[in-house]
Amino acid sequence: MRKALYLLFLLTASFSACDSGSDSIKETIDPIPVVPVELVSNTTISDLKDLIGSEGFLSITQDLVIEGKVISDDYEKNIYESIVINDTKANADFSGIEILLASEELGRSFKLGQKILVKCKGLILGDNVLGANTLVENGKKTVTAIERNSIFDFIVKADDILSVESKLTAISNINDDMILSLIKVNAVQFIDADLEKNFGDANADVIRTLTDKDKNTLSLNIRKTADFGDTKIPAGNGSVMGILTKVNGTYELVIRGLSDVVLDGQRVDGDDNGGSQSGNDHENFLTPEVDVNGKIIVKYTPKDYVSQISEGQHMMSVRIPDNYYTSASTLSGAQLRSQIQSIISSGVKKLPYTSSSTDVWDMCEAGDQNPDNASQVWQIYKEQGISKSAHVSGSTGWNREHVWAKSHGDFGTSAGPGTDGHHLRASDAKENGNRAALDFANVNGPRTKNATFYEPPLSAKGDVARSIFYMAVRYGFTVDELGGQGKAERHGKLADLLKWNELDPVDPYEIRRNNVIYGIQNNRNPFIDHPELVKYIFGDKKTAVWKN
Repeated sequence: MRKALYLLFLLTASFSACDSGSDSIKETIDPIPVVPVELVSNTTISDLKDLIGSEGFLSITQDLVIEGKVISDDYEKNIYESIVINDTKANADFSGIEILLASEELGRSFKLGQKILVKCKGLILGDNVLGANTLVENGKKTVTAIERNSIFDFIVKADDILSVESKLTAISNINDDMILSLIKVNAVQFIDADLEKNFGDANADVIRTLTDKDKNTLSLNIRKTADFGDTKIPAGNGSVMGILTKVNGTYELVIRGLSDVVLDGQRVDGDDNGGSQSGNDHENFLTPEVDVNGKIIVKYTPKDYVSQISEGQHMMSVRIPDNYYTSASTLSGAQLRSQIQSIISSGVKKLPYTSSSTDVWDMCEAGDQNPDNASQVWQIYKEQGISKSAHVSGSTGWNREHVWAKSHGDFGTSAGPGTDGHHLRASDAKENGNRAALDFANVNGPRTKNATFYEPPLSAKGDVARSIFYMAVRYGFTVDELGGQGKAERHGKLADLLKWNELDPVDPYEIRRNNVIYGIQNNRNPFIDHPELVKYIFGDKKTAVWKN
């Protein structure tokens, strides 16, 4: 059994914020080399870390190559000049290692779930860290970052984007084998002393404290550069996810952003946390909650959006018939697709695109309402709120984005596919133009598009995929691997959209939106209610029987 490893340096220095990633920065980021065919891993992260001696540092002279997937995410600036990877080998544990990079923006070039290979010869192995050299500061020896011009001499990436899963654990069960892996603790809340405080402090890194029903505590390390530092600490009870570190003998959790904090259950008074919680994270709360009056309640915090909202903003006076999907149960293949199409095409109400009466503007304002500000819509792709009244004018304001590009079928803004709320989203006008009518797919490098494909941010990928799948079934369109096919009734790229449905699972924002559109159009997106249907209609279960 390998020896327990301890961090001998403060991750605070290496895990701080990155730059906001403006367009000008993106233009200067070096291209990321694609993995040569002959390069394969010959050891695991876990085995590599076992090589470290009693000194705590090792200059690697062997031709060792490790393979890992990126689990860090620095878009909200709580991680700085580094990436964290976990083993991908089937027989490996959750072993993780941090790679120090002397370039803040290059950390953003590696996508969440990105598979990379690291040529370790010439690097310094520290305790759970890889870097270029060692340095003694204030009497303590630490590992230094790999210089920008050398980064891609050691790190290359594969085309694969892998799913990133957290390890569920109790605070009391946290151990050194989990260091630098993604963990989740349930039934926790912030201690009373942290309530009414902000998450962070712009002048210094701070520690906030989580507690569970047995009064076990876990430190939460918030960097001074975190974008969400001025957000109030939520008072609820629920789950928190993050990358586990150990600093001076104390376990600390580094969250990647506010989406890692889902404290939407009822708080237990006092620090004697009784463990009361909803038990529903965005990963598995996939169907609406209905109260005794038949009203659909979606009171959970949307991931990637806000930290805390009032329950009233999530109450919708609509009711889903108990047998809505019953007629499709026990079907498979073409029969299943046909029956789902029949269900979501029945009794649909069609709105005009623009009208003095209720139109698509109104539908987007209701469906895309910012849960944190009822006077705003939340803009897909740009991921920001904007006033509902700021309708597009030139290249400013927000517009009505056709996720299934209206030129793909040449239906324009005609009633039906051109005005269907299940794929019309509030979008920043400039970013709407940037996406244009491109197909969707993963795009190599730091850019968000190429001549054929557009890649949205992670928190929008699942939304996009489920909208595309809905449109294909509702209107008999095709989803395939092609791109740039003009006015054909098709959209791509199927392989990536299937992955996105898994990478970005249904969240409470989507659930609420599905309810709103259902209340207006009288039909639902089945891939939000039952995301597993994607595999039965478009994926590897097309020959299998689906059971509702």
